[in-house]
Amino acid sequence: MVGFWDTSIVNIYAATLGTVSSGFNFTTRVSEAREQWANALGITVSSTSESSANIRAYGGTRARMQLESGDNGIWSGFTNFYYDTTITATINANGSKKVHKAYRLSPTKMYVVQITTNSTWTQDEINKTRLTTTHEFGHSLGYSGHSLNSQDVMHKDNKPQFTLRANEILHLKQIYDNFRP
Repeated sequence: MVGFWDTSIVNIYAATLGTVSSGFNFTTRVSEAREQWANALGITVSSTSESSANIRAYGGTRARMQLESGDNGIWSGFTNFYYDTTITATINANGSKKVHKAYRLSPTKMYVVQITTNSTWTQDEINKTRLTTTHEFGHSLGYSGHSLNSQDVMHKDNKPQFTLRANEILHLKQIYDNFRP
C-alpha cells in the first residue's frame, strides 16, 4: 500500500537540532529533496512553521535524532508516517485497470543523521546525505516500503545516487494523480 497527501499544498518544516558540523547543511538537503519530489509528482511543497507543517523534518547527530524519535535502532534516516483513511480507486496503467488501495496521510516526522562530524565534508558524504534526505522525504510523501532496484533512491541500501529514477516516480505519481481530489 502507498500513501498520499490530499491537500492542495504539502507543507514542510525543516530544522537542524543541536550542534552539528558545518558541512551537514540539512535545510539545504531538504530543499533539494523537496524540489525533486515536488517536480516529479507535480505537487506544491512549501516551507511553513513547525506547528502547521504536514511534514516535520529534523536533522542532527545520531544521539539527538534517536532522542527526538524515541527509536534507538541503527539508521541514517527514519520516517514516522501516519495515515487516517484508506481509499480505494481504479487506476489505468499501461492499458489495464487495477484496483488499488492507498492511505491518506496525516502529520509525519522524518529524521536524518549527520554521517560525519568533520567540518569539511567530502562530495561522497554530501551525496549520502542528499540520498538519505531524498529517500526519507519520499517516505514522508507516502512511498511505503522500498524499491527492489539497488540503483533507486528508494532502495533500502542505496548507493550515493540521489536522483529519482522514472520507475520510483511513477510508483508514487500514479497515486497522486488518481487519488487526490
